[in-house]
Amino acid sequence: MTENGQILDTDLHAYVDGELDTRTLAEVEKWLAEHPADAAKVHAYRLQKLHMHELYDDVMNEPLPAGVEAALKGSRLGARW
Repeated sequence: MTENGQILDTDLHAYVDGELDTRTLAEVEKWLAEHPADAAKVHAYRLQKLHMHELYDDVMNEPLPAGVEAALKGSRLGARW
């Protein structure tokens, strides 16, 4: 939250992702009850998250193509992973 008590979009995203501590969670829920435009944003963010999971979860769970892991291990990129 900002100093003037406004809820930031980062707070709304953290709320959707379940990443808020108990105190901030309560503050955001109170804010959303009083600010329907932000509640609509949260609804849209949740739908977007749901659709992204529907589209990409299968791909995320696929094994890497043959040779990719070995190639990454030998590269500088692989060292950063």
